[in-house]
Amino acid sequence: MMAASTSGNILFFYFTCLLGNHGAMCLKLTNFDVPNHVDMGSSATLVCEFDVDSAALNSVKWYKDEHEFFRYVPNSPTANTQSFPLTGISLDNIKSDKNRVILNRLTYNSSGIYRCEVSTDLPDFKIAYESKNLTVVSFPRWGPEIANIQEHYTVGQVISGNCSVAPCHPKPKITWLINNHMVDRRSVFVNFENHDDGRWLTSAWSTLHYELRAEDFQNENQAVQIVCRVSLGGIQGTELENKFTSKLLSKKSTQESALQSLRNSGGNYKHNYIQQLILMTTVQLLVLLILPKWTHTPLACHVNGLMVH
Repeated sequence: MMAASTSGNILFFYFTCLLGNHGAMCLKLTNFDVPNHVDMGSSATLVCEFDVDSAALNSVKWYKDEHEFFRYVPNSPTANTQSFPLTGISLDNIKSDKNRVILNRLTYNSSGIYRCEVSTDLPDFKIAYESKNLTVVSFPRWGPEIANIQEHYTVGQVISGNCSVAPCHPKPKITWLINNHMVDRRSVFVNFENHDDGRWLTSAWSTLHYELRAEDFQNENQAVQIVCRVSLGGIQGTELENKFTSKLLSKKSTQESALQSLRNSGGNYKHNYIQQLILMTTVQLLVLLILPKWTHTPLACHVNGLMVH
């Protein structure tokens, strides 16, 4: 009997061999596949293929967290397959067989450790089994989305970008990367919002404040790649990311931009000066037209009750 383990999973693999007149007869699992994570409400296919060599198959059993929910017995006097009620398990009895089980309408209660156990018949009763963890998640319907990132930056300028992701489960983890290097968490602010809808969903948004250095642009294109990466609860394989590339604003471009601003400001000054000149000329013309009429119009007033001209 031999055992092996794989890091990251609760995984056991056993195979057994029996020495006979015609050499070794082995029972072994040839293909075992349980998805690492599945989106809530979807289906999953769990595969367990094996080789009993010249021995007779006794049974194939499936367990979730040490509770049996499916059994295949080839020589059963009744049905070859049996299923047992279990919380979180919605089994497709028609499509499930000795090599695979189909789970429908997965919920968070479907998460757990799944084990396939294969045994041979007497007299050489042997067992081989393997286990793996399955986690049900809720992927975000959109995101991550990046906002407020400029197309051009200069050395010393601060990137102030935002990244947001729709409600999901487990709680999302947001990470920023600059040129594939993780940004120090002191330059990142993350906020979460829980959604009380019975699905334990959490949305998140993050703000990046990063001062660009000369070495950030030391590549062929003089560009900096900004990445926002989201993973669900840190579960491997659930990573989602969005990228944005900004280029270095050269000194020539900076000077041209400054000159253009100066030209624009000069043009605005000239335009305002002309408007003021037109206004002053108009006022002077009105004064010249109206004032003579006032000077030739007799003035009358009352002095001690007498009309004086």
